[in-house]
Amino acid sequence: MQRSDQSRSANPHHGLVLVVLAIFSFANSSWGEGKSSQDKIEAREKEDLIVFVAREKPTLYRLVGKNPLPWGTASFNNPASIVADQKKRCFFVLDRPRYIYQPIKVWRVEADGKASVIFEGQRDKNGRPFSWLLGLMVDKDGKLLIADGTSGLWHLDNDGKVQQLFEGASPFREMSAEERLLLFAVDKWTDDTLVVADPDKYVKGVSGTGGLFLFGPDGKREVLAAFGDRMKPVDVAVLRQVAKSPAPAVAKRGLGDVVGVYRAGRITKISSVSYERLTLSPYDAGSPFHGLGRKWEEQTQDAATSRLRALFEGARWEIKQDGTFLFSPPGVDPQNRTHPLALKGSANANAETVLAHARYSPQSNFDLKSASLDATIQSARKGELVVSVEVNVSVDDERLKARFEQALRIEAPDKR
Repeated sequence: MQRSDQSRSANPHHGLVLVVLAIFSFANSSWGEGKSSQDKIEAREKEDLIVFVAREKPTLYRLVGKNPLPWGTASFNNPASIVADQKKRCFFVLDRPRYIYQPIKVWRVEADGKASVIFEGQRDKNGRPFSWLLGLMVDKDGKLLIADGTSGLWHLDNDGKVQQLFEGASPFREMSAEERLLLFAVDKWTDDTLVVADPDKYVKGVSGTGGLFLFGPDGKREVLAAFGDRMKPVDVAVLRQVAKSPAPAVAKRGLGDVVGVYRAGRITKISSVSYERLTLSPYDAGSPFHGLGRKWEEQTQDAATSRLRALFEGARWEIKQDGTFLFSPPGVDPQNRTHPLALKGSANANAETVLAHARYSPQSNFDLKSASLDATIQSARKGELVVSVEVNVSVDDERLKARFEQALRIEAPDKR
């Protein structure tokens, strides 16, 4: 079977990160039991829990139908790898730090979404920091392994201690193209099919490329879920036969139920928020090298909360009949395409839920501003929506990330 040597990461060296894990999986471990007809008959009240991590998203996502829904109680810095442990009935997540001098973390996430940190570490036994290229795997004996692109393979025991199994990545540079592809097929779907997290290669959505696909024994790819630009999965894991969760509150609602212009009310719940400001040194302001001395400084939680409320309480939301979604903060014209928070995107509905996504479109190659908003409509009644929101904003002198809930009151229903 011919398979192309394509990485799911923009980093050309990413394939070396999990080389060790690939070899261990081929030689020592099972990828987990695949689905069978008998399994489905005996477990009608259970389902497979499909969870993934995505670029620049501080939370885990569960695939419900074709939609990605925020899942779990933890708020991460930069979740980069996830693996399911079928024996312990949980997931393990590797969380990269926000800054290079901070430690990496490994979390244990139970099947109900509750999470706890089981390891924090920054340096190996030789005093070197773990590299940025890291991955996780659970072998057939239940050992949790950390693969480091620089220092080699580590075993993380139940007491949170790491033991180096062997050092360096050089023995694994001779992997074949077929083996390299398997590095990115993170989990098994059936006995002969893999589920693959694909940020930007094959799965095409309405607004770009990104999603999950199935890779069969004949080498063909079948789209499992297409998210487009709103979601860039980089790792996925499947926990088998988990008790079914209640149906989402907005099941059986259509897009027509939420069409209209809304005004955002007070934020009722903040799950996480971080806010950074760009500061300049005293000598930098008048220097011909203005900007070289800049530094991002994290602000207090009070300052972060205040900034979040200023931008999103009183904001204008509009969902049109054709699925167009527009967002603008208080006092900003929604048609002002140069404002980084005048966002445009799409809203989609199916039997499970209603999702809305919008982002800022750079005005030139030199425009480095970015902003995205993802919203899940949790409930809808006449004249009001309750939404769960995730935002990620980075402009010239400030960066804001948050997850929160708020109510939207309708101002003008769309009667077309």
